[in-house]
Amino acid sequence: MVWGQQRGLVALGLFESQEDIDNSPKQLYGDVRPGDVKYKDINGDGVVDNKDMIAIGYHSVPQITYGFGVQTTATALAGTETLLPTA
Repeated sequence: MVWGQQRGLVALGLFESQEDIDNSPKQLYGDVRPGDVKYKDINGDGVVDNKDMIAIGYHSVPQITYGFGVQTTATALAGTETLLPTA
């Protein structure tokens, strides 16, 4: 698991009837009634729980970072005088 990665369940749709609920994997998120969200059993164990969560979206750690820098150098030409401020 990547640090900062959000995880969630995959929704398959809504339960249409009590028969649909009875023929689906057991969902451990409270009492399930027709009209509730039906989640996918990712690991195939017959129960929808936290073990069925998958990575969703992008994580908070960037995959690519960009940067730029500016560098200047100054050189005195031979035979020229540089004036410096005096206190």
